[in-house]
Amino acid sequence: MKNRLATLLVLLVVFGITHAQVAVYNHEFNNVKSILTNGGVLFQDVMSSSAGYEIPKGSGNDALYNMSFWYAGEDINGQLKISGTKYMPETDMFPGALSDDGAATASPLAGPNLIYPIRKSEIDNHIENWDALGYVVPENIANWPAHGDLDYNQDFYLAPFVDTDGDGIYDPEAGDYPVMRGDFATYMIMNDKRNIHTETGGDPIGIEVHQMIYTYATDDYLNNTTFIHSRIINRSTQVLYTFKAGVFIDPDLGFPTDDLAGVNVDNNVAYVYNGSNIDARYGENPPAVGVVSLNNDISTFIVYNDENPAQSLPSMASNYYSNLKGIWNDGTSISLGGTGYGGETPTSYMYPGDPSDPEEWSEISNSNLSGDRTMMMAHSFDGLGFKEELCFDYAIIYNRDGDHLENVQGIIDLAGEVKEFYDESGYGCELGVLSVADNEEIDFKVFPNPSSGTFTINAEGDYDIEIMNMAGQIVYQEKTLNSTSHVQTNLAEGVYLLKVVQNGISSLQRLVITAK
Repeated sequence: MKNRLATLLVLLVVFGITHAQVAVYNHEFNNVKSILTNGGVLFQDVMSSSAGYEIPKGSGNDALYNMSFWYAGEDINGQLKISGTKYMPETDMFPGALSDDGAATASPLAGPNLIYPIRKSEIDNHIENWDALGYVVPENIANWPAHGDLDYNQDFYLAPFVDTDGDGIYDPEAGDYPVMRGDFATYMIMNDKRNIHTETGGDPIGIEVHQMIYTYATDDYLNNTTFIHSRIINRSTQVLYTFKAGVFIDPDLGFPTDDLAGVNVDNNVAYVYNGSNIDARYGENPPAVGVVSLNNDISTFIVYNDENPAQSLPSMASNYYSNLKGIWNDGTSISLGGTGYGGETPTSYMYPGDPSDPEEWSEISNSNLSGDRTMMMAHSFDGLGFKEELCFDYAIIYNRDGDHLENVQGIIDLAGEVKEFYDESGYGCELGVLSVADNEEIDFKVFPNPSSGTFTINAEGDYDIEIMNMAGQIVYQEKTLNSTSHVQTNLAEGVYLLKVVQNGISSLQRLVITAK
């Protein structure tokens, strides 16, 4: 039985040998109740090793046991770099941000390491009343992880926010507020470098992962939908080639051992459905559930088969990478027909056919016995360069409008509908600061940086400068500098922010002062 975590309660749990704090959070807003962690695992109650995606909320029925993410590629020497969590948090993915200096190191304190919830109603109220007498900024807005720890060379901009006064610094007391999606969202920051990889045993990549889980409370299909927005940033200097990203899914659709799985390639949705029209938990006409890729095509879809070691879940780094490329653990390709193994025709997708059509390849046309399914869908990219970013958006959708096979077609139709909704929302791969004042930037250079307090600024035209400490206090300023200007300060050793202001536009850069 699932642990009933109190709504909006963050529990800190220590896992394994890492001694880092993993947050476990109960995301509960619309008709879905899901359990999240910031250790690389979603929708699993890691406290009791049970399913953690309840839909309808309050029914006691879960549709998913687990979801996690795999990333892999080869460096210029052909060495595999990988992160591949399956079930246990903090095995290949860990809480916190990385340094932005190319070393991709995690701070001793784990940086922002919690899960940050935010409500649209809170933000709307803040926008309207932030300067009202007696108004108190809500804790969720005040604690938004907008900035990294510059003492550990983290990127100054982490969680996105709207900068109402254009000064580049998150200050909700001045009207700034988080950028979020949906009516209710949770935000987390993770990395694959904090510790050794005990899941894959592979070499880490040096990626920082920003993840937002968001939902809507509506009277239509969105009330049963969970959205996932992941932004990955390569904080290491190594370039990865033939980069692959995958989503590992362990669905438990009600009773966990009577499921079948498939994929609809046209709508980029992987789905699970009941093997018969009766489920021991959902009852008659059980639902189907799908995971839709909203902004990347599915390049590979695998349904694992524990009866054949070649088709079982990967345990070595090389097998994870092979699976992401559509290759089984023994080096053979997925093949058309049967259980996807041992055939003559290679393919990229298992069971892409309509389960209602006996002429198309599905688990039903292949007369597979229903059971406890695990599956993985992957996306393929040319590479991932230094500081390059990739975004992955998914929606978990639910349909129960007919019998167990009609609900599969309902999932496919919903996949197209939710994709249209996502496209119309206009979401991109937002990061950093969104300025209400202006979103232009000033092209300027500072050298040397670090310096002993004397440095040169190069920019075109006239400009003003301000230097602020990490509390946002101005500790030095000069007006009407021009072109190449030499600046001499008596600032103490430390990390500061240099703001250059020109024609009402401002840009920030980190400034490091070393011992003289």
